[in-house]
Amino acid sequence: DAVAFYRPISVQYCAYSWVAQLREDLPDEIGGRLFFGFDVPQLSPRIPIYCGNLSLPQSFSFCGQDHFSRESALWAFRRTNRLAMVNWPIGKAAIEPEVLKEENKVFDEIDFVEKRAAELLVQDKKNLKSGKNTQLCQEYLTDYSNSVARSVIDKWRELGDDSWVK
Repeated sequence: DAVAFYRPISVQYCAYSWVAQLREDLPDEIGGRLFFGFDVPQLSPRIPIYCGNLSLPQSFSFCGQDHFSRESALWAFRRTNRLAMVNWPIGKAAIEPEVLKEENKVFDEIDFVEKRAAELLVQDKKNLKSGKNTQLCQEYLTDYSNSVARSVIDKWRELGDDSWVK
């Protein structure tokens, strides 16, 4: 008899993970939401990215799968998370609370962000009726997602630097 292999979600060789939410009760720009995380799911916070986003931070454009790159968002997480695994009790104690802190911050503010985005979408539709095509909602969601991404990337780079010392 063969033993079936079941791959856990959170493994050290995971490059990224995501959870998609497609909420039909909301406009596409807001209702389609992805929580995206680089590297090991247990050690990386999820970043909200909306269907209405117009862009992502430049660091998302650098793959880094085959080489280390300080320009790559992936390596902000990969470096820190690998260092955390060198001495797991210390690494876990340093990283896991930060993951929760970052994710809880997003969960605490996301209802407000989406309410504001919905208001801006109404304004976009009014503007379009008067002949002015605007993307206020999409610009707002893009700014929010990218702000969260840059903040988390900076934090993980800082944690990686601290891990070198430890």
